[in-house]
Amino acid sequence: MFKRPFPTVILVALAATAGFSWLPAEQPGAPALMKNPSWDNVREGDWIEHRMILPIQFPMETRTKQTVIQLTADIVTVKLETSLLMAGKSLPPESKINSYPRTVPATQLAPPPGKKLSKRVKASDGREYECIGYPAENDGQVAITWTSPEIPFGGLVLTEVDGKPMMELVGWGRGEFPETPPEPAAKE
Repeated sequence: MFKRPFPTVILVALAATAGFSWLPAEQPGAPALMKNPSWDNVREGDWIEHRMILPIQFPMETRTKQTVIQLTADIVTVKLETSLLMAGKSLPPESKINSYPRTVPATQLAPPPGKKLSKRVKASDGREYECIGYPAENDGQVAITWTSPEIPFGGLVLTEVDGKPMMELVGWGRGEFPETPPEPAAKE
């Protein structure tokens, strides 16, 4: 499947699911702050869930579910729940609360350098989204992170390495997270 883990892609995919921007935090004296589009149009109770599938040499699947639990003019507070299935065994889920600023230094909102792609991407929630993709190459492998402005929390729909999914959108919605999350759509 994959030659070896693609650490950059894993980190970018995890960061995208948490609503982070592309670059590390700026130091004092940084450029002016801008509104972070990851938090546009989110409301309390909004949720999103992603699934990360690692290569066969790492037989595990991680699911992250985020729910907005509080909004202020400056801060978005999110409950992050993570579950891990390793070698067919489910580990106890973890939960934590994170707070994110609604504004960030403008340099953090810059897209990654390089070519920009666009296409409709069918997510595992069964819906298609118009996406922008940013390819990156590392050690002969090509990763593309596909994002859509339709999706809250940073817009991550799919991250693929050499055409195989690694991180994918499972579902998202307005209001309360359903008791039973939707099952991924069958791949065609």
